[in-house]
Amino acid sequence: MRRSSQFLLGGLLLFVLAAASGFSSCSNGYTVPFGAVAVNPSSIAFAVCVTPTPVAFTASQMGNFNSSFTVQSSATSVATVTATSPPGTFLVTDTAGTTPGSATITVTGGGNMQATVSVAVQQCVCVRHRDMWVERR
Repeated sequence: MRRSSQFLLGGLLLFVLAAASGFSSCSNGYTVPFGAVAVNPSSIAFAVCVTPTPVAFTASQMGNFNSSFTVQSSATSVATVTATSPPGTFLVTDTAGTTPGSATITVTGGGNMQATVSVAVQQCVCVRHRDMWVERR
């Protein structure tokens, strides 16, 4: 009987030491994988005949992501992107001036997951509707 109580006390001591060093019976080494990066909106359009106003978009990612996103424009001569507050919010600025063009903003999150925002700088089309004319007789 004495030998079994020593074994029981020794096992209990090992368990207490393991628990004190961070052992958890629920720990299986599994971490939540990074989910897809989502952007809203996924496309932005500017018109060359209007004074450009920066347009905001947001990025989010499900899963175990708690860091900041990185963003990059494929054509800084068309559009630039900057991070703002709160985290995950960005401003896109038209830098094309009076030249039409397009760019892709790439947003990278955890696990190197990415999403894109399409940016288009378009020519203005002026249309005169018949109902705007005043007919005089």
